[in-house]
Amino acid sequence: MPAAGKSDDPLPRNAIRLSDAFERYYRATAPDMSAVEAELNAALPGPESQGMWRCDFNWLGCLTDADYNKAAWERWYRAFVAMEESRSRAEKSFRNALATGRPDALVRDPVTGENVKLLNYRIWNEKANFGVAGFTEDFVGPNELMQPGPNTIIGDAMRPVFFDLDDFQLSFGLDQAKSVPVEVVEAASVEVVERWPFPECAPRGRVAELVYAAIKRKWGGGPPKKLSPQEIANVIKIGSAETIRRLLK
Repeated sequence: MPAAGKSDDPLPRNAIRLSDAFERYYRATAPDMSAVEAELNAALPGPESQGMWRCDFNWLGCLTDADYNKAAWERWYRAFVAMEESRSRAEKSFRNALATGRPDALVRDPVTGENVKLLNYRIWNEKANFGVAGFTEDFVGPNELMQPGPNTIIGDAMRPVFFDLDDFQLSFGLDQAKSVPVEVVEAASVEVVERWPFPECAPRGRVAELVYAAIKRKWGGGPPKKLSPQEIANVIKIGSAETIRRLLK
């Protein structure tokens, strides 16, 4: 039997999507979040670093491009790993809470318009390892490697997971003062976003792998097609427009 597709259905008023809910939880509860993100930004090689390590006249020879790229990005890569570990710790805590049944994780029946509780909530923390750190999209399922979770199929497709905003904030003791703003669905409508094609596996090459991981974490897959490769590079703050252009072919 082929795998079920994913349908990004309209959500009800005062709803917060799974991916946005996790981001709010992470930023409100992770004690190292600010330090981790500050180090990630500080570790980005600047334009002034180009070529500074290529040649050392104290020894006969110059670094290869591969060696140079590894040296230039080594600090950023360590910071990226630290951020992924921080998000993974927060995800496990978040999943443990969802496994108690509070807040209610919901999907919407596209035919009746009813909000349906995901009853098998204990499955949220059955697995110890997940394919990505945090939630980069709103779809989960028992057989999903990247984002395992309860069954969300209604009809012939997986439905996006969301929470009632008030229930979410009450369950975690969050409020606007403790969390960063996220987009909350205020009406039963969604914008269909055309996305760049995106490979399922990371390409070879250290910088290309880092660019791939940054795009995956930011958008869960292909970035919006309204963004040019240069604009994508500006958002993720890594790699060149040419590297991204090759990746999105």
